[in-house]
Amino acid sequence: MRGLLPLLLLVSIPAQALNVVLIGDSHSDGTFGEALDQKMRAVPGTTLRTEASCGSILRWWYTGQTTPCGYLGISESGKTTRLEKGPTPLLRRIIADFVPELAVIELGSNYLRGYPDATLTGDLERLFQDLHANQIKCLWIGPPDMRKFRKELPDFIPKLRSLVEKDCEWIDSLSLTRYPDQGGDGVHYETDALRQTARDWASGVFSKLLPWLEKR
Repeated sequence: MRGLLPLLLLVSIPAQALNVVLIGDSHSDGTFGEALDQKMRAVPGTTLRTEASCGSILRWWYTGQTTPCGYLGISESGKTTRLEKGPTPLLRRIIADFVPELAVIELGSNYLRGYPDATLTGDLERLFQDLHANQIKCLWIGPPDMRKFRKELPDFIPKLRSLVEKDCEWIDSLSLTRYPDQGGDGVHYETDALRQTARDWASGVFSKLLPWLEKR
C-alpha cells in the first residue's frame, strides 16, 4: 500500500485551468455568441473571457476602433457588460491581462464589406505574430451563411480559410447554417425565427472545439 501513495497523490491533483478567450464580431455580440459562451464556460477546467465588437475586423482590435452597433463582454467570473457603442478592446491588452492559452476567433464576415485583400492579409499577419509570440493556440470560426453575401461567400470563404488554417484550426460554419430566403436582415440571426438557428450553430461549433477545451 505504501508504494501506491505517490500514484494516488498524483491522481488527486486537479488539472490546471485552461484560459480561453472568445473574440468575435456582431454574431458573437448576439445569440450565437451568448450560446457559445454558455457552453464553453460550462466545461470543467475552462476559464473563459468573451469579447465581441459589432462590425469589427481584426484591425479594430489593434486600434480600439469604436463599434457603432454593440459590444458584449463577459468576464472570467461571468459578469456581463453590454454597450450600444464603445471602443473595441485591444487584443494585446487582453493577452497581457488574461494570458490566454487558446483563442477562439469568430471574425471575417466584415471583410466582405469593401476591404481589399491586402487589408485582410496584413491584419492576419499581425495577429499570427502575436499568437505565436505568446504561444497561444487558435481556433477560427468561419463566417456563417448570409443571404446578403451568398454570391460572395463561395469565393471568400476558401480564401479566408487558406490564409487562416496555416496557423489556426478552421471550423466551417457554412455546413452548420442556412439563412432563409426571406426574413431577417440577410446577415444576422437575431429575429425570433432565427435565434434557434443561431443556438444550433453554436452547438455545432461547440462540438468541434470541445476536444480542444478538454486538452490539458
